[in-house]
Amino acid sequence: MYQQADEFAEKIRQGISAVQILEEVFRRYETEMADSKHSLSIAIYEYFTNPEVSESNRPLFVQYEHSKKMWKELLNYGIQRGEFQNVDTDAVFELIIYAYQGVRMYSRLISISTEVPGRMLRQIKSILIK
Repeated sequence: MYQQADEFAEKIRQGISAVQILEEVFRRYETEMADSKHSLSIAIYEYFTNPEVSESNRPLFVQYEHSKKMWKELLNYGIQRGEFQNVDTDAVFELIIYAYQGVRMYSRLISISTEVPGRMLRQIKSILIK
């Protein structure tokens, strides 16, 4: 995730289209969302819901906040360039992150069609891209 933040920041510095950055990330997300065999979502959930871990250490929250900052920078960049709709960036971030994590977790529990990630990501793009 930190690598992705660096990737976003570098591409923004280079003036690359926000739509192009989004398309590249969503292609990777679609592949990862469809790959239930390599998802650690349930293990992560079980680890961080342990009361000893969740009360004494908040690395998952720190990661979430870092991801939020990174995504909001990309969304605001796209809005400023006129490539994205003037959306509620908090809501779009939550839609992206929870769709991604939700499919990753549920794909470990039930069989999910490989078409689901693409449909979800296309819908997010239709909300976002002008």
